[in-house]
Amino acid sequence: MRIARDSVIYAMDRANAPVLRVEPGAVVTFETMDAFGGQVQEPGQALATLDWSRVNPATGPLYVEGASLRGTSQASVTTPGRERRLLRT
Repeated sequence: MRIARDSVIYAMDRANAPVLRVEPGAVVTFETMDAFGGQVQEPGQALATLDWSRVNPATGPLYVEGASLRGTSQASVTTPGRERRLLRT
């Protein structure tokens, strides 16, 4: 199961509908974006060119069946083969 990097939210809100529902114990891959949401395309790009309402994107949300607000959840985070795009000057 996978949540693609284009499934993002910019604010935590209970009105955000889950993009994926899973059973406890499921393995889910989250494709993530950088903190600027992919807006920085060139070294030295002026910060004034950024849409500041699109920074710090979070992939998801994910709904875990049976999870409750007062319950306890556990997650393991692994990075088996990180894709990286680096801007070099």
